[in-house]
Amino acid sequence: MAKRRTAAEDIATPEEVLRTFTQIMRGEMTESTGRKSASGEEIPQTPKISERSKAAELLGKRYGLFSEKDPGGKPKAELAAEIEAAMREMHGS
Repeated sequence: MAKRRTAAEDIATPEEVLRTFTQIMRGEMTESTGRKSASGEEIPQTPKISERSKAAELLGKRYGLFSEKDPGGKPKAELAAEIEAAMREMHGS
């Protein structure tokens, strides 16, 4: 018989949510495609660029990267350069 979870265990913690978005953004999380290779192994599918970008956007919003406020005392130009570099790295450019 399966162990019953408590209500608190049914709800993701903020850390779990951030970890999941980070894994999606980095392409570390895969999902089943239902297809198999010639050797019979499952072919995993990494998130699409649009899904990775959405995860990056949500993380950026969480950390205040897109707000008018300066979140960490960094000049806006420096923040913009860091975001552009992260997006280039994410897209493999």
